[in-house]
Amino acid sequence: MSPVLLASAIGIKIFMGGPVLYKEKRVGYKGNEFDFYKFRTMVENANDLKCGLLKKNEMGGPFFKIKNDPRITKLGRFLRKFSFDELPQLFSVLK
Repeated sequence: MSPVLLASAIGIKIFMGGPVLYKEKRVGYKGNEFDFYKFRTMVENANDLKCGLLKKNEMGGPFFKIKNDPRITKLGRFLRKFSFDELPQLFSVLK
């Protein structure tokens, strides 16, 4: 898996710039918080752009989903298609 992780990280750094990983606090089993890691697949200011896209939300409640989300980069679409963006979560599992 090291070659896939390395190629993904290099691709993100070259084509998208900025941070390679997306980190967020999540709540897990029995309410325990943990750091959630993914490869970054969206533009850096994706959370700022979300406010302008709320009208296009296709989900209800706390979920936000747009079929062709303009915040996702071309490389990000590739990483998501093959679930490579999820690989950094392995480190959370091992931890």
